[in-house]
This record gives sequence, structure tokens and C-alpha cells, in this order.
Amino acid sequence: MPGVPVEYFYPFFAVFMLILTVVFVPREYYRQFFWPSMVWGFSLEIIFVSLSRLLGMFRYVKSGPFVFMGTPIWIALAWLLSLMLFFYFLPNRRVWYVFPVYILMFSFGSAMLGTVFSNAGLLIYQNWTPFYRFLVAIPWWYGAAKHYKALSAYDPDDKLPS
Repeated sequence: MPGVPVEYFYPFFAVFMLILTVVFVPREYYRQFFWPSMVWGFSLEIIFVSLSRLLGMFRYVKSGPFVFMGTPIWIALAWLLSLMLFFYFLPNRRVWYVFPVYILMFSFGSAMLGTVFSNAGLLIYQNWTPFYRFLVAIPWWYGAAKHYKALSAYDPDDKLPS
């Protein structure tokens, strides 16, 4: 976006994710998706980015005052919203390949977004690459999906959308 300071990409991305969430996820699912999204999106993103800074893997830059433990708050909010989309579109099909392909596609998307932020100068890779991000994203998305399905199994009113 010519003429727009690169620092605005963080809030623009979060607002874009908010728009996608409002458009695609029906309001009645927000409460159901919020807490697992808070755990797997917002909270784990802050923990993971904090650890990555300590270990010298990667770091976010140019995020202004909206930083908590090295994580731009806008990125953590975008993760929360992306998990809400992830849970809403989580496939229920019994065909064996659908779930792994879904996990791989979201993992690829995570790596792709990391590359975009890196190319924009907002994410500095030190001892890290988009491929590592892809590898970490696989168990992250898988764990989120399994945890959400386990939570849904305990609550008869908590139904996955069809």
C-alpha cells in the first residue's frame, strides 16, 4: 500500500481478520469459539513469540506502543480471530484426507503470512525460516482442532457447524 506507513500493516491485518470473522462466522458461534481461540491463538502466540525472542529465533519490529512481551497486540488479536475462522470451517467429514489437508493448508497459510510480514520488514528472522514456521504450525493447528473437538464432545449444546 503505497504511502501508508508499514507499521499500520499490523492493525490493518487485524481489522481484515475481524471483517473475515464477521462475514463468515455466525454470531451465535462467537461465544463457543472465543475461549479455545483465546488459548490457542492469543495466549499461545504471546508465549511462543516471547520464547522465540529469548532464543533468538525471530522478532517483530515497528509495532509502536502496542506490544506485550515482544508480541504486537494486533498480531495476537489476529491469531484469535483466525482461530475462530479455523474452528468454524473445521471439517466434519469422515474422509481420511480432509482433516490433514485442512491442517496443512492452515499451516501453509501461517508460513505464508510470516513471509509477507518478513518481506514488509515487520518480522525479522534470525535463526528461523518460514519452513520452520510451517513445521511448528502443524502441531499447533492440530492441537487446537483436537482440543476444540474434545471440548465439543463434553458439551451437548456445543455443536460444530455443518
